[in-house]
Amino acid sequence: MTHPQHLLIQQVCKSYSGNQKALDNISLELNNGMFGLLGPNGAGKSSLMRSIATLQSIDSGSIVFNGKDVCQEPDAIRRILGYLPQEFGVYPKVSAEKLLHYLAVLKGVRDHRQRQRQIDDLLARTHLSQYRHQPVAEYSGGMRQRFGIAQALLGDPKMLIVDEPTAGLDPQECHSLHHLLCDIAQSMIIIFSTHIVKDIQDLCSNMAVLERGKVRFAGAPKTLIEPLANQLWQADISPQQIPVFQQQFPLLSSRFIGGRCQVRVVAPQAPAPGFIQAAADLQDGYFYLLQQHQQSGLDLRQPQVA
Repeated sequence: MTHPQHLLIQQVCKSYSGNQKALDNISLELNNGMFGLLGPNGAGKSSLMRSIATLQSIDSGSIVFNGKDVCQEPDAIRRILGYLPQEFGVYPKVSAEKLLHYLAVLKGVRDHRQRQRQIDDLLARTHLSQYRHQPVAEYSGGMRQRFGIAQALLGDPKMLIVDEPTAGLDPQECHSLHHLLCDIAQSMIIIFSTHIVKDIQDLCSNMAVLERGKVRFAGAPKTLIEPLANQLWQADISPQQIPVFQQQFPLLSSRFIGGRCQVRVVAPQAPAPGFIQAAADLQDGYFYLLQQHQQSGLDLRQPQVA
């Protein structure tokens, strides 16, 4: 039976030296499933995750998980929280099984039989059973990330925070990690922070876009795409033509294909002969949202097409 989990973030602010606001009045509500956190470098994603994970204090606001205040009861939260940072260190000669035993004790799983059952189960779920006696330092990138998920799931957490989990993985390793995360997402909250927009489009039922410490969008990924319906156009043009279209229309992306530049622009009708209507994806919606904010300075929750 799946138990409902609930995370409520209300008006959270956090500043570092020089009054730089890393988090500026952040409010979000999360329930069971995968929640995507998207934003450019310096947007505040890491600051938010560190605050939820009790690794840093907040200046004001509140973070409440299943009725417990994260700031006032950090030890209680840590017992039901799993965290996979983008990079994590391991002892060079310690096997996966021994390292999991050590980490499980730190998370409060002190009974040896209980630990062993949990470790056996996690190694099986992450497809690492046959590599249990191998040092984690010798694992491939994909194996190491799967080990990271295994250690984060020690102690049966109710919330899992993963930071850039697919960075540096090949397509097959990404596919395996996606399946693993989807398998466990129904019973807990998974906060999935990434620069890879497609990961969020494929995996997350809800998401937020952070930019300069503010929430610029919160909702279902499809909601971010919907305003671009019948407004997105695509064509192959010469690189010299890019500035012309960039001045007249929101240009969302450009890439070179066969020596020509393929562009995608937002317009109520075809900008010029040769443009065809294109289906918008989450990356288009994300880029358009950021462009809107940069041009208007507005705090946009629901992007609108002019």
